[in-house]
Amino acid sequence: MSISIPGKVIVFDYGEVISVTPSEADRTALVGIAGGDAEQFWPAYWRHRNALDQGTLTIQQYWRASSASSARAGRTRRSTGSGSPTSAAG
Repeated sequence: MSISIPGKVIVFDYGEVISVTPSEADRTALVGIAGGDAEQFWPAYWRHRNALDQGTLTIQQYWRASSASSARAGRTRRSTGSGSPTSAAG
């Protein structure tokens, strides 16, 4: 499978392939940009990561799937009344 990325590209390598582990401030910023909370965001972020790394999901498909997973987690947490905010670690 070949990868074709048209136009200019900004690479966010939080999978530590070509970069180091993001700092706590970077992790907090990423959660803020995503518009959720860490408890919802990080499980959704990693849930589809293997498929992205294996090339079976495009970057767009990955972020759509991650967003949908995070939104579902938020709805489930609100409807059950469970969960409390936790740190972004993990």
